[in-house]
Amino acid sequence: MIIFRFLLFFFLIATGCISQGADLKIVWNEKFDNPGSLQSWAGANSATWIKNLEKGNAVYLKNEHEPSSCSILYKLPNEMILPGSVHCSAWIKWRNVSEKPNEWNGVKFMLVIDSSSTGRSWLQKNLPAGTSEWQRVNFDALVSPGTTNITLHLGLENVSGEVWFSDITLVQSIISEDSLLSLRHENIEDTHPQHHRLRGAMISPSSFTIEDLNTIHSWGANLLRWQLIYTLGNPTDEEYDQWLANSLDKLEKFLPEIVKRNMLIVLDLHSPPGGIRGSGGYVTAAGLIWKERRYQDKFVNIWENIAQRFKDVPGIWGFDLMNEPADDNVAEGLDSWQKLVERTAWAIRDIDPNRTLIIEPNHWGNPDAFVAFHPLAMDNIVYSPHFYYPHQFTHQALNKPDEANIRYPGEINGMLWNKEQMRKALQPVFDFQKKYNVPIYIGEFSAIRWAPDQSAYRYLRDAIELFEEYGWDWSYHAYREWHGWSVEHNENYKDINRASEPTLRQKLLMEYLEKCKNNQ
Repeated sequence: MIIFRFLLFFFLIATGCISQGADLKIVWNEKFDNPGSLQSWAGANSATWIKNLEKGNAVYLKNEHEPSSCSILYKLPNEMILPGSVHCSAWIKWRNVSEKPNEWNGVKFMLVIDSSSTGRSWLQKNLPAGTSEWQRVNFDALVSPGTTNITLHLGLENVSGEVWFSDITLVQSIISEDSLLSLRHENIEDTHPQHHRLRGAMISPSSFTIEDLNTIHSWGANLLRWQLIYTLGNPTDEEYDQWLANSLDKLEKFLPEIVKRNMLIVLDLHSPPGGIRGSGGYVTAAGLIWKERRYQDKFVNIWENIAQRFKDVPGIWGFDLMNEPADDNVAEGLDSWQKLVERTAWAIRDIDPNRTLIIEPNHWGNPDAFVAFHPLAMDNIVYSPHFYYPHQFTHQALNKPDEANIRYPGEINGMLWNKEQMRKALQPVFDFQKKYNVPIYIGEFSAIRWAPDQSAYRYLRDAIELFEEYGWDWSYHAYREWHGWSVEHNENYKDINRASEPTLRQKLLMEYLEKCKNNQ
C-alpha cells in the first residue's frame, strides 16, 4: 500500500490532478477483495464478483439483448470527503456496448452528489461504445459545501453489452492552511480604474455595431465583455488562427470608440485552441486543450501575443484567460487548469506587468468551484465566477420554449430556490474573497426570457441585489447577442422583435447601470 500511495501521488502530480506541495489523501479504495465486498452495494444482485483478472478482482455486469440499464450503487460516508475536487479513477473494460442514445449513457462510472446549496450534480467520464480492453479511467468531481449525499454508480445505462470494474480509488489533494493563507492579498484597489464599480454586459463582436454601443452606453454601462468566440463549428488549426487574427483586428479598430465613451473592455477568450472536434458547436474550453500538449502551449503563446499587441493600450480593463474552463479529464503529463492558468499568467506578466488578469475557476466557472481553487501568487488578479444556479431554471426549455414551466422563486429540482438559496449558492465565492482579500467579477449571469410569469425578472433582481450587496462587478449575459437572453425582448418566445416599450428586465438592468454614471 505504501508503494501504491507513492506511485499514485507522483502520477497525479505528473498529470496535473494535484499541485506540488499538496498532501495526498486516499479517501476511498475498493479492490473487491472477496465476494462479500458487494454486500454493501445497492443492486448487488445484478453484478457478479470475479477473482484474479488482469487488474485484480472485479465486478461484472451485463445487459444481453435490448438496450437497458443495470447498475450497482454505493453510498459513500459524507465525512470521508471534504469540499473540493476529488480525483476518481478505476480500471474498466467493456465489450460489445451498443450505440448510446445520449452522450452520457453507456458505461457508467459516476458520482452523484446532492448539496443543500446547489442541488444535485452528476459527475462522470463519458466512455465510447464498442469494445475496450482494460484502461485506467479518470475524472474529477467537485464536492460542494453543504453536501448531503454522495453515491458511486457503476454499470450500464440504456445500452446492451458487458462491463468489468476493478480497483476504484477516490483521491483528494489537501494543501496546508498556512500555504493557502500565504496567498492572501494585501491590496486589491489596483484592479479598479479610479476605484469605480464596473457594470455592463457581454456582447458578440460579430454583430456588434456603433449603434449598439451608443445604446448600452446611454443606459450607463461602463464595461463590455468582448467575446472571442468561434461559432461556425470546429475549425482546423489554420481556420482558428485566421479567425482569431480577424477578431483581434476588429477589437483594435473598436477600442478608440470604447475609450471615447470612457468605457472598458474585458477581453474574453471564449473559444480556446483545440476545440471539441467532431461533435459540432463552437469551440469550448472542454476540448483537446486537455488532451494534447500542443494546444496548451498554443494557449500560452496566444496570450503572450495578445499581451504584446495590447500592452499599454487603453480601453481594456483585463484579459479573461479562458471562458468556463473544464479540465475534468486531463491526459497524462498535461497541465490542470490551476497549473495552466498560472503558467499563462506569468507569461503575460513577463510582457505586461500592469494588465489586470481575470481568472475563472475550474468546473465551468461555477461558484462552488472556488472550494477547489486557490489564488495565484501575484497581484492585479480578479476572480470571475459565472452564475446560472439553478441551471434547470435559467436554461429551461432552451430549444423548446413552449415547454417552459419552471417559476422563480419556487421549488426547482426538489429544492426551494429564492434569494436566500441564491446567497447559499454564492457563499463559496464570498468565502474565497474574504479569505484571500481578492476582487470578484461575475462575468456572466442570466435567465431565459420566456421563463413564466416574469420569473426571469425576479431572478435577475435577486441576483443583482446580491452582487451589489457584496460589492462585486458584473456583466449581464448577453446584450444583443441572441434574443433568448435579451432584456429588450418580451416573454413571448414567438416574438423575436425587440419590444416597443422597455421590459421589466430592461428597466432593472438600466436602473443599476445608471449608477455607473455617478461613479456609484
